[in-house]
Amino acid sequence: MKKFIFLGVSLLVLVALVGWQVYERSQKEKNNRKGGWGGGLRNAPVAVEVEKVQLRDMRDRVILTGTLEPESRYLVAPKVGGRLEKLFVEMGDEVEKGKVLAKLDDAEAIQQTRMAGAAMKTAESYLEASQEAFEQSEREYKRQKDLFGRGLITQIQQENAKSQYATRLANLKMARSSLLERISSLEATKIRLSYTKISVDWEGDTPKRIVGETFVDPGALLNANTPILSILNIYNLTAVVSVTEMDYFKLRRGLSAEISVDSLPERKFSGTILRIAPFLRENSREARVEVLVPNPEGILKPGMFVRVNVEIEFRKKVPAVPVAAVINRKGKGIYLADNESSKVSFVKIKPGIVENDWMEIREPDIKGFVVTLGHHLLRDGSPIMIAEQGKAASGSKRGGGQGWKGSQGGGEGNGKWKGRKSGAEGKSQRKDRQEVAAKKGEWQGKKGVDKLKGSWKGSKGGEGGKENWKGKKANQESGKRDSQG
Repeated sequence: MKKFIFLGVSLLVLVALVGWQVYERSQKEKNNRKGGWGGGLRNAPVAVEVEKVQLRDMRDRVILTGTLEPESRYLVAPKVGGRLEKLFVEMGDEVEKGKVLAKLDDAEAIQQTRMAGAAMKTAESYLEASQEAFEQSEREYKRQKDLFGRGLITQIQQENAKSQYATRLANLKMARSSLLERISSLEATKIRLSYTKISVDWEGDTPKRIVGETFVDPGALLNANTPILSILNIYNLTAVVSVTEMDYFKLRRGLSAEISVDSLPERKFSGTILRIAPFLRENSREARVEVLVPNPEGILKPGMFVRVNVEIEFRKKVPAVPVAAVINRKGKGIYLADNESSKVSFVKIKPGIVENDWMEIREPDIKGFVVTLGHHLLRDGSPIMIAEQGKAASGSKRGGGQGWKGSQGGGEGNGKWKGRKSGAEGKSQRKDRQEVAAKKGEWQGKKGVDKLKGSWKGSKGGEGGKENWKGKKANQESGKRDSQG
């Protein structure tokens, strides 16, 4: 029996503790819904920072990164094989159009040219002999023809003279063809001889170019079309960059661009968009863009990492607010501060250009001050105060009622809110916040201690009841024994 009574009392104590904790939790949630741990703060002013709407020049820019490449690059190679006898340039040398860069061993080519010249002279002599024989046969044929007409010779004699004339004419034609062949052979050997001198040539009006690198050394035995060096045009460079799908349709040919490189931070170079790829690469969703960069001084070098700043649009003196003032609540908007009612109003906006942490507001036309810090605690119509000053937003109007002021210097009003303070004011503000946090922690700690004390007392009370019940039971048994005695 005692055991059941003890279990019942313990169960009652446990139910009481659980009920008390449920009640405390419901009260805490109720206080949170009312506006804070202190309760009753729903309509209290919210500390905020503000910034004045400014008229600024805004530029819509697209910044791309890529690599510089030479406008043209090609390899120089001999057209004929042979041993490389001399190399007249080295890597980095400037070369002009038509300059001889290297020379192959030309002894064999010279001998072939001489042989072709001798063969041509032989053909010329043969042509002269054939010409003389033809002229003689022609005179003989005319004479025989005349004699046959007067009946002085037979027809056979005339036909023999005609046949000899035709033979001499064919020999003359062959001699002429042979001479042309020997002349062509001589020209071919001269051309092959000229190929032993490797020169450079290009199209365009660039007067000079640069030797990029050399691939062989003098004495090497080369085959035809074996590269020996590369030629670059670095006086006109191409910046090859990639543009994402979001910015692809902003770009167009002919737009001006500003080029910068990390190694020369103080220098800016101009460029022009030259070509835009008509497709985006599937693996990266980016398109290739080529920007022409004039480099007359040769300062920029191929392979440099570049940043290409393309100005898409320029708008002058347009309303702008800090990007921190713009929030997204079923659309982009801002909180405008009203200096008459000390409240804020939420205004939906149509954003424009974003530049240097400032955003253009295209619609509607706004003026005044916008909340830049603390707007996550605001609703449309919420009362506010300046966090640094600790006063209601209506504040004290100083300086002839020119405007709200977050701070003053020298007692002069400037008609503006100032969102930040420095020095002792900032330290004082931080100290106040720390004190509030400390008080809140102290209150919560005290509440927790009280809870523990209540639990302890309840448990203690249960134990006392148990002791009293035991004492009463003992007295009853003692009285019963006395009556029996």
